[in-house]
Amino acid sequence: MSRPSRRSTRASPPDDLHDVNLKEALGRKPVAVLFATPQLCHSRVCGPVVDIALQLRERYGDRMELIHQEVYVDNAVDRGLRPPLARFGLTSEPWLFVMNRQGIVTSRLEGSFGFTAMERAIRTGL
Repeated sequence: MSRPSRRSTRASPPDDLHDVNLKEALGRKPVAVLFATPQLCHSRVCGPVVDIALQLRERYGDRMELIHQEVYVDNAVDRGLRPPLARFGLTSEPWLFVMNRQGIVTSRLEGSFGFTAMERAIRTGL
């Protein structure tokens, strides 16, 4: 397996859910932040949930920012969790947090979740 890039471990095709960060998005639009690491995922469901996020961005991207954040510093397991996950003690993956425009968390999902659950969560932030 090739070494993942620093931006995303989703190799083919790479996802483009990294173009906006949470600080830029809050107050402008509702936000869904997905913490997942497709190539390094212990649960093996990160790749599919990133795929679902890309599908839902097609449906809701004009009204909500969808952001994918990798789990490990520089996408290297031995470097530990990225600060947002470490600060909140999120030691598993994937996680989805949906926030309304004011930054209030309206929904969160952990682990294996599908299209319907993610769409339902996203709608809570709109």
